[in-house]
Amino acid sequence: MFEPLKLGAWAAVDGRCPMRSIINNRDEVTLVFGSARDEFEFAFDSAALRNLLDLGAHALAEMESLTSEL
Repeated sequence: MFEPLKLGAWAAVDGRCPMRSIINNRDEVTLVFGSARDEFEFAFDSAALRNLLDLGAHALAEMESLTSEL
């Protein structure tokens, strides 16, 4: 489908950023961040999306544990 990762930029996203998903087929989704003039897209196969969700869940739990220590 595509190479493991090919990218030459970074993005900062906060809670106000519009986000949407586009299901391309049974094993591919595009996550779109931003609005029409500043969109940033990620294309994931299902295994990569699972990895991202696992990583995000672990990161969120760690962030919340830091907040509870204050």
